[in-house]
Amino acid sequence: MSNQQPPTFQPAPFQPAPHPAIPPTAPGTPPTPPQPTGTRRRRPRLAVVLTGAAALVVGIGIGAASAGSTDPTASDQYQALAAQLDTARSDATAAGDKVAAAEASAQKATDDASQAADDNTTRAAALDKREKTLDAREKALDKREDAVDGKEKKAKASEIEDGTWTVGTDVAPGTYKVKDKITSMCYWAILRTGSNGEDIITNDLPTGGYPSVTLRKGQDFDNQCGTWKKVG
Repeated sequence: MSNQQPPTFQPAPFQPAPHPAIPPTAPGTPPTPPQPTGTRRRRPRLAVVLTGAAALVVGIGIGAASAGSTDPTASDQYQALAAQLDTARSDATAAGDKVAAAEASAQKATDDASQAADDNTTRAAALDKREKTLDAREKALDKREDAVDGKEKKAKASEIEDGTWTVGTDVAPGTYKVKDKITSMCYWAILRTGSNGEDIITNDLPTGGYPSVTLRKGQDFDNQCGTWKKVG
């Protein structure tokens, strides 16, 4: 047997994995954080976007160049659109004139109605005033008629016409005188009431002048000499 010892295992010293290189940055610019390993982010297809934008710019440039080379106002399309615009403006102006005329007509109708209302109010006030005046006149006439009627009644009560009258019933007692001068012979008589003309108290046949009589209650007066008026 050999006395040789088995070899001793010596582990290698630990060395960390090197970090990915970070590109240098300008002073003051924050460093870009490292992208995680294991997942890969998809970047937009900048080529496609740039290609479309370039095509659009080229198209706009071509259109601008075309527009700059020709006068757009000379085209048939422009002229047609201008004619349509003129027609639309004319129609709008005509419509505006119609609206203004309608508004003026409506305002005139309103003013006429207001004036008519004012006239009606004035007429109504005038009619009311006239009616009140007529009412006052009617009342005055009625009062006058009543006064005239009263005077006439009083005058009639104090007068004796032709006929036979009972004193105290038909005529008031008192002294009466012929109203109009007698120019021809007439007859009057004072009778006792109830005697049927048989009991003559006094009588006369005057032929002129203004005869007078005094009548008392209980007597009848037979008059054929016209109107007698009460004097006392």
